[in-house]
Amino acid sequence: MSRRILMFESLLIVAALVAAIVAYPHLPPQIATHWGMQMQPDGYSGRSAIFWLGPGLMFGIVLLTRFGPWLSPARYNVSSFDPTWQRLMLLVFCLITALFSVMLWSALGHAFDVGRVVAGTLCIFFIFFGNFLSKVRPNFFLGIRTPWTLASEQVWVATHRVAAWVTVFGGICGLALVLAGRPQWILAPIGFAILFSVGYSFVLYKQMASRHP
Repeated sequence: MSRRILMFESLLIVAALVAAIVAYPHLPPQIATHWGMQMQPDGYSGRSAIFWLGPGLMFGIVLLTRFGPWLSPARYNVSSFDPTWQRLMLLVFCLITALFSVMLWSALGHAFDVGRVVAGTLCIFFIFFGNFLSKVRPNFFLGIRTPWTLASEQVWVATHRVAAWVTVFGGICGLALVLAGRPQWILAPIGFAILFSVGYSFVLYKQMASRHP
């Protein structure tokens, strides 16, 4: 992890921790921590959850980014695509930071369409994630990790080239639905992108197996 990224993430963790400490006395005993398919809160936790769902989880991503290469088995080491690994983990870090900010702002009683903001944030994440997906190599942390992609590097590479386009398309369609006032429908294009990629890996693997029995 570069010093610049580490400094950026460290500052955000400190800012999130300070925000959680300052806001804690003003939070209700129970805060919304999960939103269902209709983009309405359907899961609640004690207000102390604001610490581990925010700065705690953000710190966990920093640790995973740093120690991912050490944790990876030799054949599936994330070091083989380290620049992309760093960018994608930074993207995940930013997603968690954004969702934490939305959750905290909502818990403080500010009225806004939380579900729509969360849905839009997820769609933007998928658009950016898809842009890097074709550069991801076999590993156990990121990507389309099916039995067929993990069994064949050729299937992995081909699947992720297709999945990159499909994921970006799914994110764009989802964002269009959010802008049209239908955030509850984003699971359709995003779910399609995931299922299509998984199915493609299976079909491609079987095709290759039939050519080389």
